[in-house]
Amino acid sequence: MQQQSNAAADQQGSRSTAADQQQRSNTAEQSSTAEQQRSSTATQQRSNAAEQNNAAEQRSRSAQNSRRTAAQQQHYVQPHSKEDLPRSHDVLPAASQQVSRATEQRRSRATAATDSAY
Repeated sequence: MQQQSNAAADQQGSRSTAADQQQRSNTAEQSSTAEQQRSSTATQQRSNAAEQNNAAEQRSRSAQNSRRTAAQQQHYVQPHSKEDLPRSHDVLPAASQQVSRATEQRRSRATAATDSAY
């Protein structure tokens, strides 16, 4: 009878140990899976950050090249020769003349209105 009781206890202990081992194995597997997911996420975030950084550097280089090209083009303009001035230099005087003409027209209308009132 004692032997049966001991055998039953041993069997119960074996089952308990096997269940504990299975639970530890499952926990370790879940932990490993979670670590892989964290690692994968971190790698993806680093990759995205690197892509954004590369794009920003490319935009910066492009803007710098544009500024350099514009500066070189301005450098080659002969300021003493009106034929060599870029078109943008001609726009300001033309716009200024247009404003002057409009102002003159307003003045003459105001003068005409004042004169006709008397």
